[in-house]
Amino acid sequence: MPGDVVYRNRGTDGLVAARAFVERAGAEEYEPAVSAVVRADAAAHAAAFDPEHDVLLTAERDGRPVGVLLVTRDAVDPDAARFNWLMVDASERNGGVGRELLFRGIEACRERRRLVLRARSFAASPAGPHLFWLYGFRVVDLVPVMVGEGTRESILFEKRLSPLASPEA
Repeated sequence: MPGDVVYRNRGTDGLVAARAFVERAGAEEYEPAVSAVVRADAAAHAAAFDPEHDVLLTAERDGRPVGVLLVTRDAVDPDAARFNWLMVDASERNGGVGRELLFRGIEACRERRRLVLRARSFAASPAGPHLFWLYGFRVVDLVPVMVGEGTRESILFEKRLSPLASPEA
């Protein structure tokens, strides 16, 4: 019987394994042209990772990643965060791994006082859009993404958090 899923907040120490997981899961999930977009996106986010401002969450079973979420600071809006790499291994789907990663990511944003959460998902993703809806994200735009010689729809989501009350002196 496999061990329980362990959730970890990782820094740069988890970046290589998380990126490899995203690339592998993307290759298993999508056709080659879409998988190439996922690989390029993973490389760009890994290169820009800033452990001071970004949050890398992993779900691991028996020491291997089975889910990943990367939350990055929005480069333009200091009150905003972007949810990237929400990916769960096919064998772990419908077991709560994605929900737990998303919950932990939202809580990390609350702690960092990020008030606007943004996410995107390919419309063809089997679970991504559902999870974002489940946690109160709303569709704000549909954007075509170049994939191979054509385009695919990418759904842009947004969620607004209430500011935390300031502690009384």
